[in-house]
Amino acid sequence: MVIWNLFITLSFTLLLVLLRGVWERFFSLGEIPAEVTLGFILLASYSFARSVARFKLPRLNGYIFFGILAGPYFLNLISHASIRQLGLINEVALVFIALTAGGELKLSVLRQNFRAYTVILSVAILIMIVGVTASIFAVEKTFGLMGISSTRELFVLALILGVLAVPKSPATTIAVVNEYRARGLVTQSLISLVMMLDVVVILLFTITLGFVRSLTGDVGHFNIGELASLFGRIVGSLLIGFIMGIPVRLYFRYIRTHLILFILGLCLLIVMLSRILHLESILVGIAIGFYINNFTRQGARLIDSLEESSLPVYVVFFTIAGASLHLDFLMQNWLITSVLVITTAFFTFGGIRLGISCAKLTGPFKQYGYLGFISQAGLSIGLAVIVRSELPGELGNLAYALLLGRIAVNQIIGPILLRISLVKSNEIYQA
Repeated sequence: MVIWNLFITLSFTLLLVLLRGVWERFFSLGEIPAEVTLGFILLASYSFARSVARFKLPRLNGYIFFGILAGPYFLNLISHASIRQLGLINEVALVFIALTAGGELKLSVLRQNFRAYTVILSVAILIMIVGVTASIFAVEKTFGLMGISSTRELFVLALILGVLAVPKSPATTIAVVNEYRARGLVTQSLISLVMMLDVVVILLFTITLGFVRSLTGDVGHFNIGELASLFGRIVGSLLIGFIMGIPVRLYFRYIRTHLILFILGLCLLIVMLSRILHLESILVGIAIGFYINNFTRQGARLIDSLEESSLPVYVVFFTIAGASLHLDFLMQNWLITSVLVITTAFFTFGGIRLGISCAKLTGPFKQYGYLGFISQAGLSIGLAVIVRSELPGELGNLAYALLLGRIAVNQIIGPILLRISLVKSNEIYQA
């Protein structure tokens, strides 16, 4: 089976190489359209992931690995231009995953564990930020790996790296959970906490950015208007999501046909509406899924429809994610990136475990839950882009490179550790 899957992968890859050569060199038609490339890549990526799964690795890793192999830094079958052209498709896929994430959130679980989750988040966030910030500051002062002489600039960089150690990847968590049909307390806690971390870090990042601006001299005081604007976008996105959930509920209750087509159309609508109204499309999707699952009787039908059509969405999203990883930044700064990855993992694991202990939780989540908090993706990349534009000169470029290097490593090892967490917790029902 592994050999045949690899053979199919190689066949589609070679066909794409041949077609690309004919298209670009023989007919001189320029770069082959990204949509054509995507078709070949998806078939090859899916077959490759099936091979990877035989070695007890998540298929998600197979999609990412193949995306890296086909991406700009190896075969260049998916170029930087192709990644940009596929941006809309990728965003629709992300909203689809957000719908799933919202549908997996159970209000009863959040109510029952609200105090525990609050304690875990408070302790973990504090330890991650302080631990990573202090470690990077101390390592640079001792060894000078980055060549930063200014104490102020070093503190700014270390603080940014510490704050952006907090966001995780709900998309990766949901993808692994759905692949293995994981169910249970550990699974619910992982999904809830990962999503809560991302919401909290948006506010933390805005506050941190205002503080950093005052240190770098760009702004003499904290701009409360930006925080208010961000808060308005978050609330507005959630409100629009709940409102859109009403017609979605009616469709699932009374019409019930062509649900997959309806869901894909809904995701496209969310993306375009969010662009027009300047909303967070991910939060809109989460709100719709949360509303349908917790305030209607159509939650099971929504989840079943999403799971039924999820495979091509995951192949698209994570193959493009693999191709988008900036391996050049990772190789250029491999030593300090290694330090950053290790310290982030250490303080993430330590912060989550200490938070669980402070919350007085017991059982599998206390023993293995911390392994599910490594993956980083969409939100982390978006915040890294903002950092590059906000920090002055080379400091912004260095911060961007280090952040993308950490994301690249964490996105590869994160799904593997998450699978281990779920296996050890006995919550996987499909190996």
